[in-house]
Amino acid sequence: RDENHIAEQLAPGLLIDDGDDDDDSTNSNDEFQSRRNLPISELLAEYGEQDVHWKTNKPSSNGVEDEDSSSNVPFKSRLKPLSDLLAEYGEQDVNWKKQQEHQHNPMSSKQSNNTDNGMLAPFGKAPIHLEIMSFGYKYNAPKNSKGFSFAHPLPPIDIRDLDRAPGSVSKFNGLSYLVKRCLLNPSKKNDNDNDDDNDGEESSSDTQSPMRQRTNTIADEIIKVLVEAIDEGGHSAINPLTMTVSVGSEYGRHRAVVLVEHLAVVLRARLRRNDGKSFGGTSNNNGIVKQPVSVGTRHRDVEAHHKDEEAFGEDLKRQERAAEKARRRQADELDWDDGNSW
Repeated sequence: RDENHIAEQLAPGLLIDDGDDDDDSTNSNDEFQSRRNLPISELLAEYGEQDVHWKTNKPSSNGVEDEDSSSNVPFKSRLKPLSDLLAEYGEQDVNWKKQQEHQHNPMSSKQSNNTDNGMLAPFGKAPIHLEIMSFGYKYNAPKNSKGFSFAHPLPPIDIRDLDRAPGSVSKFNGLSYLVKRCLLNPSKKNDNDNDDDNDGEESSSDTQSPMRQRTNTIADEIIKVLVEAIDEGGHSAINPLTMTVSVGSEYGRHRAVVLVEHLAVVLRARLRRNDGKSFGGTSNNNGIVKQPVSVGTRHRDVEAHHKDEEAFGEDLKRQERAAEKARRRQADELDWDDGNSW
């Protein structure tokens, strides 16, 4: 019922025709018929000659024709022989990446010179791995460490002849910075001095502490056995090797730990340099390492359950207190003698 009602309302409007559409269509037809009968010469005179480049002169996306569109030529016509391109751009430079790195980082060339021959493995454990282990003779020497093999090239290295850590820092183990500073630089007393491992830089033997001198001597021996294991033993990526060098002190808590940590720093610096020179650069008899080597440390007895008070330097503390009392007593006697002289 609703649909019929709507249709009745729309019917009168649909039937109304004012006749304008018929007049427009009639006029357009008459114009088309009249132009159809025109000769081709008049049409050419009106529209002009055909443009053969009309495809290349397409308008741009914004509706405006590009200024240099008329100068565009097909892509193939712009191709040049390889000889012309080489003459224009020059020969290929195989070192262009290094030049770019040098422009961004001027220090890269100096670093590359230091690391061209480097044989220190950059990440993780290499097929040829050097492990330096500290231990305490109080708890027996490591097994299978008699030397004379590529896995254990050196017998246990005894450093009990070196001075012990002072009693003031003996409660800390050898991984502490305080203990390292006292053993590696015993002559420096300033807390603010920069006397850590110096990133492997080696000073002259005249200014070195006894522990640093012993470290450099051991490093020379280890580099020699590394070169021998690689050159004569044939160890490489297809023939891996884990070489262990053991360093022992009395309890394996102070001296051995400090020397092992410093020895690892020195060996990494030697492997980065890899120039075959011994400590001080006086000779080239150490040889060149030809395979990547990684260096690691392990401390067997640093956290052992030490029962002796000597492991914590209690005996040294008593000696220091007794020496302090003797100095005070002597000072008091000098003061008493000066007072009685009047």
